Amino acid sequence: MDNRPTWDEFFIAIAAAYSSRGTCDRLRTACILVKDKKIVGAGYNGSVAGLPICDEIGHLMIDDHCLRTLHGEDNAIANAVSSVQNATAYIICTPCLNCIKKLLQYGITRIVYVGEYQNAGGKDLIEDFCRQKRVALEQMFKDARDVYDIFSKKIFRRLQGPGGIFQNLTTPQLIGRSERNIMKTMKEGKLIIFEGGEKSGKSTQVERLAGYILGKGYQVFTTKEPGGGMHDLRKQIMDLDQNDPNLAEREIELFEKDREIHYREKILPLLMAGVVVVCDRGPATSIAYQGYARGMDLEKIRKANDNATFGRKADLTILLDLPPHEYLKRMGKDHESEVTRFEKEKLDFHEKVREGFLTEAKKDPEKWVIINAILSKEDLTHAIQKSVGEKLGL
Repeated sequence: MDNRPTWDEFFIAIAAAYSSRGTCDRLRTACILVKDKKIVGAGYNGSVAGLPICDEIGHLMIDDHCLRTLHGEDNAIANAVSSVQNATAYIICTPCLNCIKKLLQYGITRIVYVGEYQNAGGKDLIEDFCRQKRVALEQMFKDARDVYDIFSKKIFRRLQGPGGIFQNLTTPQLIGRSERNIMKTMKEGKLIIFEGGEKSGKSTQVERLAGYILGKGYQVFTTKEPGGGMHDLRKQIMDLDQNDPNLAEREIELFEKDREIHYREKILPLLMAGVVVVCDRGPATSIAYQGYARGMDLEKIRKANDNATFGRKADLTILLDLPPHEYLKRMGKDHESEVTRFEKEKLDFHEKVREGFLTEAKKDPEKWVIINAILSKEDLTHAIQKSVGEKLGL
């Protein structure tokens, strides 16, 4: 029969069903390991057995990642009932670099996934490692609706036929094809940028807002500046001479080059595809740091920003306002994070940065919202969600 699923469709459908057991609502994923058409391992993303799960107590966010869960690939390997050497991995959503390395180390020879490489960093390295190991890396589908069609057009329809478990069901709403999109889409996506001084909690709130928007049914992509376009930007910035009288100009040249690549290759294409983009820092950071704090001409920076972003402004900029004295308190408590050159600046520098952000925010109250970053993480999250709902209707 023509509605019988192929083996690849069959196993990717099983992976999709398995992902429904995932316990992290930032993204529910799964991995099925198959050898000789037999499942030898399976796993979904979830907490260590016996420990609290994200769905119950929230995410454990450190450096933009939820560290509460193990990935589906980790659990599939741990749960394997036999050797996975020469097996095929079927993965819901794009595998991350660490999981790819683990699959290669355990001898997986074919990797089949669905989704787009958006939030999974290191795509070039992933492809390079697979190529060197001669492992097939195959994107089965880009669109989740194609996976949905496996169920609606093949699996459910076949099971409605003779001998199928649903053969006596006649109500198509139960198992038939739904015409609605799995994800809500927009004609053009929304660009939300978080701004603020050091240690104001932007990274944590970016991830929380992304999870909230995803839960509303929208496609969402998180990113950050600087470094969204040039992977070695941090090193180039650190190599600058701190005593250079033209330090601000040197910094802005690198930041704008990075920003232009970031917008051209990531942000603008995603917005055109109807994706909500949530970015940690943006053009206003250059205005506050290199302009207000370092004294560079503001109009020159605005013009450079406009060129780098191709004129695309943020639909909403969320300023997490933190007084510098509170920043110093938080710096004193943080003994793990690497200190950046900007964090090493004196108090008056951070005062100027804060004043710069506040000045910019007050110029455009329709597109900016100022939120007190002294609030607890939970109160801050609720205030941000409320603002996004009021300003953008999300």
